[in-house]
Amino acid sequence: MEALAALSSATNVVICVNNEGYEIELKLLGVYEEVSDESLEPDDIRVIDETGEDYIYPADYFESASDIDRSRSAF
Repeated sequence: MEALAALSSATNVVICVNNEGYEIELKLLGVYEEVSDESLEPDDIRVIDETGEDYIYPADYFESASDIDRSRSAF
């Protein structure tokens, strides 16, 4: 988990919590780099997926790695 914390502090890293409909492009619990995109709708997110390219997905398919790391440190 320390490696995830180090990575998430360097870039905006998200974890896939739902890959329904995108089973090839997204691995459940996979770690992905979020790509900043000001033109997205609030319920969308752009990430670099398993293809190595950045694509738009539903934002609720991901959790912020930094939020998960903070919640684990509370235990």
